[in-house]
Amino acid sequence: MAKLELDTSRWPLVVSTLPARWTSSELDDYFVAFLAVHDREQPFVHISDISLAEPISSPDIRKKAATFMASERARSTRLCKGTVQVAPGNVMRGAITAIHWLSPPPYPHAVVATFEQGLAWCEQRAADAGLTIPPVPPRR
Repeated sequence: MAKLELDTSRWPLVVSTLPARWTSSELDDYFVAFLAVHDREQPFVHISDISLAEPISSPDIRKKAATFMASERARSTRLCKGTVQVAPGNVMRGAITAIHWLSPPPYPHAVVATFEQGLAWCEQRAADAGLTIPPVPPRR
């Protein structure tokens, strides 16, 4: 099973990649990694690639995620300069947009169809905040 991934190698860009499914324990590990992002106490932008993710059917996992987001809301508000979710399907993008209408994140946010669109969105938010995302290193 693929794992939830959190990549900070192009800081201040943070990239989360969600697999089709994950366990409660894997979500705990992901939250520990995201706490480390907040613990830097530096502004960042975030791409959450949910292209492969299936809807969360477990009420325990949904509750755990909601509890984490609530507990970190103040730091997210202060540090996150924007989050974009990558969801290729119209239904998933519509569902996320509806959720954001009902409970808007405390920072700029968007939902896009491709990773490239998400990266462009984050690059603009970073520039607006005076941040520079390093280029992708050349392949050897």
